[in-house]
Amino acid sequence: MKKVIALVAFVCLGFSLMAQKHQNSLLWKVEGKNLKEASYLFGTVHMICADSFYMPEKVKKAIEKTKQSYLEINMASPDFAKEAQLHMKGEKTISSQISNTESTYIDSILKQKVGIPLTKVDSIKPLILMSMMMQQDFKCPIVSFEQEIVNLTHKKNQQVYGLSSVQEQYSFMDRIVSAKDFAAVLASMEAYNIQDMIKDVYEYYKKEDVVGLNKMMEVFNTTNPDAYHYLLTIRNNLWVDRLPEIMQKDATFIAVGSAHLSGDTGMIKLLQAKGYKVTPVFK
Repeated sequence: MKKVIALVAFVCLGFSLMAQKHQNSLLWKVEGKNLKEASYLFGTVHMICADSFYMPEKVKKAIEKTKQSYLEINMASPDFAKEAQLHMKGEKTISSQISNTESTYIDSILKQKVGIPLTKVDSIKPLILMSMMMQQDFKCPIVSFEQEIVNLTHKKNQQVYGLSSVQEQYSFMDRIVSAKDFAAVLASMEAYNIQDMIKDVYEYYKKEDVVGLNKMMEVFNTTNPDAYHYLLTIRNNLWVDRLPEIMQKDATFIAVGSAHLSGDTGMIKLLQAKGYKVTPVFK
């Protein structure tokens, strides 16, 4: 049960936030160390129902103050969809790595959720298929903070960029759900009410309740430490190593999944370790 809750939180929102009440903010100001102007770091939610979506005014103000935006990957690129498709497939088919019983089970869930048999998507990475199925559990139109950030940035005639290439981003997918674990993860998800879990996560997010969010996400580190290390720790260090040059060039609005913000290897502490002043923005 705990592993399922953590996995849903990670895929939908990417949460892992600090528990101190005085730091209940998803928006952080980055300044100092010879930066000409402040940049901002924001924790996003990757999937949310349209009727639950809202963009805080403090985030809009931060975008107005900056001169460029960086997402995890450049979703604004005209070649994004085409390039993403090139990296959605694994080196081996799912069915070739699991038993016939597991293949039959995955096939039945795929048909039930998205109306597609496994034979049609056997080469697609498990996490992508799981995301497709989870979207069906939302029972609502889905929007994302990333798209709204793109819209607000382009409205100012400014550019959107990516901290990672599409290839680099997609290379980490198998670290969350491998083919051999796919059937077990789906079985666990089927046993619980995913909509209720998603609702709980969103309530924490809207309140910026980092205590509640942290409790949900801590389980992911204990149940799958290798995945946590590759998906969060390694990527956090990659991005923070790239940010000094980016922020030095122009005031930058940086938006990543909220899981990347905190903890001992989170982007906040890593930026502070590089000598930047990183403080929460409350309004």
